[in-house]
Amino acid sequence: MQKLLILFWEMFKIAFCVVGGGYAILAVADEVFSRKLKWTDEGEIVAHLPVFQMVPGIIAGSTAIYVGRKMAGWRGVAAALLGGFLPSVIVFSIVSAGYSLIPFGSSVLDAAFLGLRAALTGIIAAMTIKAWRKSVINVRSFAAMLLALFAIGCMGWNPALVVIVAAAVGVTGVFAADAFASKKRMLSSFWLFPLVFLKYGVIAFGGGYVLVPVYMDDFVGSGAPYLALAAEEFADVMALTQMTPGPIAVNRATFFGYRLGMAEFGSLLGAVGSAFVATLALLFPGAILLYFALG
Repeated sequence: MQKLLILFWEMFKIAFCVVGGGYAILAVADEVFSRKLKWTDEGEIVAHLPVFQMVPGIIAGSTAIYVGRKMAGWRGVAAALLGGFLPSVIVFSIVSAGYSLIPFGSSVLDAAFLGLRAALTGIIAAMTIKAWRKSVINVRSFAAMLLALFAIGCMGWNPALVVIVAAAVGVTGVFAADAFASKKRMLSSFWLFPLVFLKYGVIAFGGGYVLVPVYMDDFVGSGAPYLALAAEEFADVMALTQMTPGPIAVNRATFFGYRLGMAEFGSLLGAVGSAFVATLALLFPGAILLYFALG
């Protein structure tokens, strides 16, 4: 029990204090669990980054799963994950509740957000370049990249659908676009909303930045199926997730879950509960798959 409490508390402190997302949390966790606690070898967690990127899920979640599994099996995974995402649920629920009170008309704050959005664009561009070097390695992969760009940019496909089709193509080697030509984009019942975040958890290869275009398709604009955020509001939320502690993907799941819960229940308790459920659903697929992938 003591080890589980230590796991929870150390991951809680890391997630509560570290700003910058999964890669920053990964680096700090490697330092804490190797040098401070002597539970892992120095550089051991960082060395597993390629494995984390091959399995759906966010980098911060994979870090918690790895350490928790190594130290205490499933109970350790649960303790580490709870400690890792609880700060985001707490902090970003407060941010979500007070979002309307933020003085976005302030010239100083607007300038800060503009700088943050520009930096975020650069970060995403850098991640794209890194992904290009590892992923677009031959004619087939280049063709798949162009087809995905065409499907999303010209045909208006849901990015989640493109990811699923691409994964199927990678496994079978055969394009079967007709089988995926139709899609149902409306959430038939609020009580099915955890399935939406389970879907995000399944397709989040490489971390939270992968989900940005999916979020835009599902939550931005008057035609979005789940929320109808203005593009400017979405950009502000993306910037806020960079400014607040915790995994960036979890911060975003908290915000969207909070908004969905508030729309359904109209109460703070319902909104926070929905944010909690959304975060659990986001992390669940990666936790299951990585646990078994680590052998």
